[in-house]
Amino acid sequence: MKKMRILIGVIITITSLNIKAQSSIRLMDLIVEPVVSINGQNYSDSYENKVGFKINKPENASQLVLRLGTDKGLSDVKEIIASITHVEGQDIINYNGQQYPIRNKEGAFLINITTAEMQSIKVYTFFIVDDQNEETVHYYLNK
Repeated sequence: MKKMRILIGVIITITSLNIKAQSSIRLMDLIVEPVVSINGQNYSDSYENKVGFKINKPENASQLVLRLGTDKGLSDVKEIIASITHVEGQDIINYNGQQYPIRNKEGAFLINITTAEMQSIKVYTFFIVDDQNEETVHYYLNK
């Protein structure tokens, strides 16, 4: 009877843990930097930003997620989701009607952030979702 109670306690403990599978994709570099002008046009009410990154397995990635928030992990200002498609051996980022190639495991895409959003952002949270719907480690950049 005592062994049964111990076994039940162990099972309850194991099932109550929040264990989540993690992607084998690793983010090796990340940068979010402002772009002064695009196609010769300057924007006064918004900011164009380049999100650049390097990952170890782009062929296994399906989405890039960038959360703009007031704290780590939050998307209370804005959430940006870009999809990644794989066509004839080429990995392509699809965001906002544009396509951006991933070359040599490095990719970049452009995002637009309004002045009001920029003033509210404190933390950028970035992660990748793989083809098994598992997320990479979440990476945080403080503004």
